[in-house]
Amino acid sequence: MKKKVAVFAAGWGTEILDQLMKGIYRGFADASADIYLFLSFPLLTDELSSIKGEVNIFSLPHLEDFDGAIIFGNSIDFGDTFQEINRSCKEAGIPTVSLGRKPEYGHHLTPDNKAGMELLCDHLKSKHNVGRVYYVAGSANNPDSNVRLEVIRDAFQNLTESDIFYTNWDLGAASDSVTQYLKSGRELPDAFMCANDGIAIFVAETFLNNGIKVPEDIVVTGFDDTYSSSVFDPTLTSVSQDFTNAGYKASRMILDLCDGKEVAKETLSDCILRVRESCGCTEYSSEADAARRDIGHKIFIERLIANNFDSKLNYLDAKLLSGMEFIDIYSSLSEFYGQNSGFEKGNMHILLEQDYENSVYDESIELRDSGYSDHMFDIFSMNDGKISFDPNFETRKLVPHIEDSSQENHVYIFCPLHDGERAMGYYVFRDIIDEIDKNNNLVRYEQRLNSIFIKYRKNLLANYLNNKLKIINETDPMTGVKNRTAYDAAVSKENSNIFNKTAEDFALVIFDINNLKSINDEFGHEYGDEYIIGSCKLLCHVFKHSPVFRIGGDEFVSILKGEDFEEKNSLLIELNDLINEMSKKDLPAWQKVSVAFGLSCFDPENDTSISDVFKRADTIMYENKKEFKGKADIR
Repeated sequence: MKKKVAVFAAGWGTEILDQLMKGIYRGFADASADIYLFLSFPLLTDELSSIKGEVNIFSLPHLEDFDGAIIFGNSIDFGDTFQEINRSCKEAGIPTVSLGRKPEYGHHLTPDNKAGMELLCDHLKSKHNVGRVYYVAGSANNPDSNVRLEVIRDAFQNLTESDIFYTNWDLGAASDSVTQYLKSGRELPDAFMCANDGIAIFVAETFLNNGIKVPEDIVVTGFDDTYSSSVFDPTLTSVSQDFTNAGYKASRMILDLCDGKEVAKETLSDCILRVRESCGCTEYSSEADAARRDIGHKIFIERLIANNFDSKLNYLDAKLLSGMEFIDIYSSLSEFYGQNSGFEKGNMHILLEQDYENSVYDESIELRDSGYSDHMFDIFSMNDGKISFDPNFETRKLVPHIEDSSQENHVYIFCPLHDGERAMGYYVFRDIIDEIDKNNNLVRYEQRLNSIFIKYRKNLLANYLNNKLKIINETDPMTGVKNRTAYDAAVSKENSNIFNKTAEDFALVIFDINNLKSINDEFGHEYGDEYIIGSCKLLCHVFKHSPVFRIGGDEFVSILKGEDFEEKNSLLIELNDLINEMSKKDLPAWQKVSVAFGLSCFDPENDTSISDVFKRADTIMYENKKEFKGKADIR
């Protein structure tokens, strides 16, 4: 039976994640297994609510449904998130391998950061006579950064607390570390050692911008051996943690644990020292030149691809945000992905919380701030190019409409949709691990899709409030029917149809309430209001398929179309019969409704506006009122 393996990672180090996932995939190549990558993109510098919304994706899977889990602890550096994932694995009782961070439960695999950093420190001391260093660190509680720091302390025992700067992995802060150091007036050390390559690149660039050359005036080193470090000028001396190999080892450990084999609780994987120009080893310049020529070939193509990808996301943004009702999203997504699913390889799923829409219209309903609901709106699913929907998808299944009878291994990538800490849903890709480190496409996709669905909810709310305000503005508060403002809008629309020769057959009926003045004078305005409401109910009962407007204190209008237009004469007879029946009943005067009325049909040959129809109906109504006056005291 096919195995299911969960992988948990934060994607801010896409190149490292790319190496890891390719290693994991290779590790399961000779086994039948699907990989479920639960991926988020939080930064330590993000607002806490946003971080919470991002890492919520890690609570999505029911881990008891899985055969094993791999936690990329190096990347998950957000409060208790790593521990919470590890505890969930323990509760599920599944084999678990944690990379980097040491877990309370399961097995621990980590690149030998200590040995790698020792190689770097020994190289700097023996080859370049480095005696004093400054460490640009990651975050204060990150084990990888701290292991590297301890090695530096041992190698350079003159290191003080003032020689350490914590960036929280923020590249802008890395640049600030150089600026602050230069402003302090302190003598430069022999080397700035950095917790990763991104930090090192920003440090080196800031030195260069201040007229200080690397490596002539100062040595700068990184860690991780990213592709950028091999083409930057100067190329960076760094340490590779060889995450491809680490990912492969983690996969093999899971398979061995599933087979009941003995596996060491803690395993180290080797790191590799990459010596380059930034420490002064210029003998590697020819290798760097070849790498730079290679990127020179690629840069324009990659720029065109990136621009095309941005255009795609812009089109998706415009397409979805053109809808004003929730139901519009189905057709918009189908049309968009029907034409633009190359990046997604014909496999894409977008699932929304069922309260995504409900919370717009009901203030008492709020989106969840942790976890996911048991059922979701599968608003769009594409499997191998075939589109489907499921309005009541069971979240535990994770991916809708899987019909994969083959034994081919797949990688499913799950990313969160959230508004701050509020969960809007999630979306799923299949078999696009090649895109993890391509132009930051996954990061940009997630940011844009989140932005779209946040704005879509706001559009729904704005449209709902506008419609609500329109209803309030166009509703008569006493009777609940449409008012003069609504009537004027209807007249304007009908006049446009008349002008454009597109008007359908219609008729106007004008109503004027009889006896209202006598009711007010004899019984008071409270009973007069009751008399108006009763009259309105009678009109709405008879003309139930047509809008009724109150255009004055005792005056109403109805525009008859369709069925009511065809039955107009019988409806007037019905109205007249009901008024006569009511006059004969033993009821209080304010309940004996009496209404005069006049009807006129639109004449497309002679009428130039609806006012022509109104005038004829008004004249007939007054003739009808005279008839009533002949029967009773009508005023």
